[in-house]
Amino acid sequence: MNHKILKLSKILFSLNLRKEASEVSELTAESAPSRVEFSGILKLSPSSPPTDIQGSLSGYFEERGLKPLPVEKLHITLLNQAVLKPFAKDLKGKPFPEYDGSITYGDIYSIIREDEGKESVFVVIEEQGELSDYISRTLKEMGITAEPEPTRIYHITLGNKTGNPHDSVGHSEAKPMRLEDCKKI
Repeated sequence: MNHKILKLSKILFSLNLRKEASEVSELTAESAPSRVEFSGILKLSPSSPPTDIQGSLSGYFEERGLKPLPVEKLHITLLNQAVLKPFAKDLKGKPFPEYDGSITYGDIYSIIREDEGKESVFVVIEEQGELSDYISRTLKEMGITAEPEPTRIYHITLGNKTGNPHDSVGHSEAKPMRLEDCKKI
């Protein structure tokens, strides 16, 4: 189904009928539960990833030489691996409580880190406080003393130079991703 949406988006773009990214804002994921898992990072995979937003950016991606991330790789990083490294053995294979809050897609940005040779396009999640609260509660329930990253901007990377999520511009407390360093699309 998601590949059909991307294909349709490309057809609409070629006919000059696609929506601009700025017109595709504040879309909300379906009410089905999102999946939270630990894979070195703590990540949340929304039940309805923003494939429509990603598709609407196909022209922008082409112009910039960027590639969309595969639909199955679209996720929100809740905590960086550096924060979780001391707890990795305790977290491996443990189930996490569902995040049952809403996920609203907001503004879309591009960030370039020339020193790393990276560029990423991402959509900001509107529920910043709710996600931070969820992480605090979850870690406390699991007996983990890590804290949410205070400078983290919860987002979903939609595309980068290779289409591999590991090649996206990263965030860490030492090198935070700040909206003032980004270009709004």
